[in-house]
Amino acid sequence: MMTESDQGSVQDQAHEAGFDMDEYRRRQRARARVMAILLVAFVLLIFAVTIAKMGLASR
Repeated sequence: MMTESDQGSVQDQAHEAGFDMDEYRRRQRARARVMAILLVAFVLLIFAVTIAKMGLASR
């Protein structure tokens, strides 16, 4: 488990290597949003197909 001092040290090392943690976190949040949108779209698609099949079964 990382302590606060270890975490600061890792961030310092990343910054020295030219790695921007803020940019990394921003991109990570953007990917998470895209995955959430895709997951919701998939669930809605499955829901729509299920409702359509139920409608066809009642005929």
